[in-house]
Amino acid sequence: MLIKKIKQNKVAILLILILILGFWIRLNGLNWGLPYIYFDDETIFISIVENILQKGDWNPHYFNFPGTILIYCITIVYGLGLIILNLNLFLSGHLPGFSEIIISSNINKLIYYYQNPVLAYYLGRFVSVIFAIITIFLVYKIASYMFDRKTGLIAGLVLALAPLHIDQSRIIKVDIIATMFILVSFYYLIKFVDDNKNRLFLYLSSFFAGIAIGSKYPSVIIALLILFCIFDEFLNITGKANRSKYIINNIFKPLILIFFGFFISSPYLIFNFKTSLSGLMFETRTTHLGQERLEFINQNIWYIQRVLIDGTGGPTIFIVSLIGIFLLSIKFIRKLDKKILLLFFFFFAYYIFIVWFGNLRWERWLIPILPFFAIFFGYGVNQLNNHSTNLKTKANKYIVTLLIIFIISLTFTVNFIKELNKGEVLTRKDTREIAKIWIENNVPKKSSIVYEIFSPHLHVNKRNDLRLINKGWKLVISESILDYKSEKVDYIVISDIFKDLYEKEPNKYPDQIRKYRQLIKNSRLIKTFDNKNNPGPTIYVYKINY
Repeated sequence: MLIKKIKQNKVAILLILILILGFWIRLNGLNWGLPYIYFDDETIFISIVENILQKGDWNPHYFNFPGTILIYCITIVYGLGLIILNLNLFLSGHLPGFSEIIISSNINKLIYYYQNPVLAYYLGRFVSVIFAIITIFLVYKIASYMFDRKTGLIAGLVLALAPLHIDQSRIIKVDIIATMFILVSFYYLIKFVDDNKNRLFLYLSSFFAGIAIGSKYPSVIIALLILFCIFDEFLNITGKANRSKYIINNIFKPLILIFFGFFISSPYLIFNFKTSLSGLMFETRTTHLGQERLEFINQNIWYIQRVLIDGTGGPTIFIVSLIGIFLLSIKFIRKLDKKILLLFFFFFAYYIFIVWFGNLRWERWLIPILPFFAIFFGYGVNQLNNHSTNLKTKANKYIVTLLIIFIISLTFTVNFIKELNKGEVLTRKDTREIAKIWIENNVPKKSSIVYEIFSPHLHVNKRNDLRLINKGWKLVISESILDYKSEKVDYIVISDIFKDLYEKEPNKYPDQIRKYRQLIKNSRLIKTFDNKNNPGPTIYVYKINY
């Protein structure tokens, strides 16, 4: 009886297992770096959350991404966490505001952000993981609806084990939540394509497209898909009365719902238009952290290697996904299936928008196309397996099928082990924390230390008998060795992040390379903290030669 039930519900069981796998592998290492915060963008979000809870001001005053809906989600989850940890106040009949909760007598329970940020950041990352798992489920739903459940399960498994998707799930950023709303919008859009009389699908797709745009601006690509579907149908309508009715129901209302979804997800963006515009203009900068765009061919190679190969799980995933794209193209030519066209439309339009026209280059900017690439892979695997049945002999059929299963299983197994090991490494102390402990225990009293961003947080719980000079984003190369000597600086602490980044592109950053080398030439390396067994960058501690 039990075996029969398992067989009847095997797809649901496999889906649940994939979701549990995705959740577990993302949860492993979620506390990386804590209690120190090594990813500055997380600080932006949590500081806004803390301000909302303290002052009750739901205006984030920050709209660069804009990401307001993520801020609100974290605020609600963190606020509930504070209420639970301060439950005694409620049980005694007192109903305090959030600001009162924060400064209550239970401060020793790791509540207050400035005292200990562990809870706030962990819950923020946890929210991101939940949205990531929902995207895995949505990939299954979309692929199952468009093709079959086998394709859906394979696509879901690819996304569950995609290294880039996993990495971005462990940080507080808007890319995962934006991807989730894009997928919700896309799901309802393809349902509308199949049943264009049911306008509810169109309205839901439009509403969630607006929320996606309010999560991250480039999500506007999904709105273009909606407009494409609307005007494609409009051109096929005859009669003035029919066209007028269509304009109201299928053009005017969806546009209103896109705006409404955008407004719901980021209401203060409209009320603070000057701040919003200023933040948006800042995001269009063309130089930042050495991530400037490359020449056209190199730009494409960089994204393909970093995102579509390394970010999805390796060459096998990439090659089979390309096969899936090729086979889908043939299917589209034969059947002119609009759903396939929409699948291609979003994937290539988003890729072109980010890669060809992006002002900078970040792997995470292509997160929204990973689910679509996973669907291409699922379709490719399924079709390769189906084509093997056309072979003349049973022996050949079995051999090809087993070969496909072996290669795919090996790829998934290797990716699973890699991500499991990566998560385990993330649970260890960061190299910057290890370096901070060593410096504070070994550097003589009254020493002067200059350091930069992505190096140890010496200013946090600092040793008072040290003179600290934090160069931050300006980097230690913002001054020369002569300047440091005149300021009586004893030690220079750097990470390999910028140093190596500049070294990889010598033609682009000759001045930066020269300045780093000049500092190193006039100093003595006294300690190195590498990342062979611990997370974080390699840290170098130099003592200036006098």
